Amino acid sequence: MSAMTLTTPWGNLKLGEGTVIARSPTNEPLLVWGQAEVNASSPITMVIIKSKLYDVVAMADKVEKYWLGELAPEDYVLVKNLHTRYEINNTANNVLVTVLDGNVEIRSKDIQKNIHTNQVAKIVENKITIGTNWMRYIVWIIMTVVICITGYIVFIFRKHHAH
Repeated sequence: MSAMTLTTPWGNLKLGEGTVIARSPTNEPLLVWGQAEVNASSPITMVIIKSKLYDVVAMADKVEKYWLGELAPEDYVLVKNLHTRYEINNTANNVLVTVLDGNVEIRSKDIQKNIHTNQVAKIVENKITIGTNWMRYIVWIIMTVVICITGYIVFIFRKHHAH
């Protein structure tokens, strides 16, 4: 199965292939494993269950514990947003949140951080590092250079053919 997009009352949720998702007791999306892109037009909190391995039984156990309010705070991450577009990659004990547009708040045990457009938050265990999504800047620089070179070539070509 390839990626699929779900339309929800709060916006669109695009799920990557192999993504495991559930619903929290308060009807929030609960990402158990995989990749999701959120394009929210109204406030939403996404719950991300941390998993060490792709183990369906262990994942189901963590979802059940979350539903019962028994899951330890270090075993999940909350991502809160308002009118935001962001991507999440949840794999073996590694959660990446990339903000494409807007701001999100990330909460977990001993963590409460705000990340902004073009920032990436990497959560491993209970440590968070925040960096910049350099790929967007690199693509922008390459496009600018290509446009300038193309403009220069067209200018030289026209100048030599005008005579």
